[in-house]
This record gives sequence, structure tokens and C-alpha cells, in this order.
Amino acid sequence: MKAATGSIFFVLVLSLLAIALSGCATANRTVKEKEKIPSAAARRHLDLARFYCSYKRPDYRKALKEFELYLSSSPAGAGTDEIKDWIAVLRRLNESRQRTSQLTKTNRQLKDSLDRLERLDLEMEQERKQVR
Repeated sequence: MKAATGSIFFVLVLSLLAIALSGCATANRTVKEKEKIPSAAARRHLDLARFYCSYKRPDYRKALKEFELYLSSSPAGAGTDEIKDWIAVLRRLNESRQRTSQLTKTNRQLKDSLDRLERLDLEMEQERKQVR
């Protein structure tokens, strides 16, 4: 009888332990899922970033800033791969715009120099004609 009682007690303890462990696993899953949910402030940054990316009136610098703020304030795994892609694209776009601006400025300077040289060439040609 003692052996049967011991076995029943052992099975009962194992059952309780299994129930407790499954409860812990569920609790851990719930905590991990909650960790992936961004806070209200992080969601606002994400919403603003998406607004600034709107095709109607885009402001990509502000969008980049908001995506970076979202990334720094959101938990890991909260869509961060997509956000990192957006950040990379917006940074590249920003670099391209800066480069375009620099090239436009250089182009304007070269055109001004060319205009001055053409005027100077005309003046020199006129002086040569007068000397003859």
C-alpha cells in the first residue's frame, strides 16, 4: 500500500510540476509578446514617420528622424527590420539629395566661369581687330 501511495504521490507531484512549468512557459510567452508591442510614444513616432513619407507632402528628413526615434524607443522585434530598411533608404535618399545640391552648385559656378571666359574672349577678339 505504501508503494502504491508513493507512486500516486510521485505522479501527483509530476503532474503539478508539469502544470506549473506550462504556466511559466505561457507567462514567458505572454511577456515576450508584450515586449514586442511598442509603447504609445513609439507608435506616435511611427505614425509621424509614415505621415512624413506621404506622397502628398513628403518631408523625408523628418520621416528619418521619426523612424530613428521609433527604433530607439520601441522594443526589439516590433517590426524593427522594416524600420531599419526605411532608415537605410531615407539615409541614402538624403545623401543623394545632398550630392545633387552640391553638383547643382558646382554646375552653376562652372556656367558662370564659362560665361566670363566667353565675354573675355569676345573682348580680346575685338581688341585684336582694332589693333590690325
